[in-house]
Amino acid sequence: MTAQFTNLYVKNFGPKVSQEEFEKLFEQFGTVTSAIVQVDEEGKSRGFGFVNYKSHEEAAKAVEVLHDTELNGRKLFVSRAKKKAEREEELRKVYEQAKMEKLTKYEGLNLYIKNLEADVDSEKLRAEFESFGAITSCKVMRDEKGTSKGFGFVCFSSPDEATKAVSEMNNKMIGSKPLYVSLAQRREVRRQQLESQIAQRNQIRMQQAAAAGTPGGYPPGPRFLPQGRGVPAGRGGPPARDPAHEAPAFNTAALANASPMEQKQMLGEHIYLRIAGSQPELAGKITGMLLEMENTELIQLLDSQEAINNKVQEALIVLQEYNSTKEE
Repeated sequence: MTAQFTNLYVKNFGPKVSQEEFEKLFEQFGTVTSAIVQVDEEGKSRGFGFVNYKSHEEAAKAVEVLHDTELNGRKLFVSRAKKKAEREEELRKVYEQAKMEKLTKYEGLNLYIKNLEADVDSEKLRAEFESFGAITSCKVMRDEKGTSKGFGFVCFSSPDEATKAVSEMNNKMIGSKPLYVSLAQRREVRRQQLESQIAQRNQIRMQQAAAAGTPGGYPPGPRFLPQGRGVPAGRGGPPARDPAHEAPAFNTAALANASPMEQKQMLGEHIYLRIAGSQPELAGKITGMLLEMENTELIQLLDSQEAINNKVQEALIVLQEYNSTKEE
């Protein structure tokens, strides 16, 4: 629904239109309550101004009649006056649209090439790819000192040319290194794909861990928990609940000096104790599932109880799905 505006923004009428002429131009459409031509420090017109009418109908009529008409050889712009936030939002949308149009224009044409030798410049890169079609742009990326970053971009005039270049040049030896050649992707697309791959990988790990633990109802005990910590030998059930028993302080120095397997054990101890309070019956199984993750991911997990809780919920869903499938 169109806003009931009365205030107009007028521009592009040039420096020759006086305040009196400006008022007279808009008075023909109704009662003008205020009209002003914006001027600089010297009193000269800046070529834009504002007009306010008594009613919306009068303002709308002025826009309808005067917008895009010529005044002193210039095309007049007359529109509803907008708030700063509105104007900024419109500019943002125009910028985003232009950005998307540019990206869409080169979609399927632009190649990302990495693993370049240090002496490969834009001319050498072009020479390697020009046999596949018309190259519209070619650039090896460099740092502020002019040193090659080892990657660059080649843009072709058609998708077929780009596709052929990828199929024939990817993994081709140039100098002492095999090239990596692929279609260039937007940063946000690459990030989404990476996040999706990580999520899928973690889901598979958790499903595998759940499947591995089903014969006895629990995984074969949290192997990372030393004997006497509440898990009887040979069992994967929960430890005896001890309200006063809390996770020991996390020794980052000891973790840094430990082997990967020792790190896994140390991390497992802390994760188990974090989970046992809310999931005493499934703490062992869930911890075993989470230990399928990389050690670096587990370290990050321990920084946030909320992150641990989220992973526990994911594990519970996986277990529920697995048990439902097994019962069918």
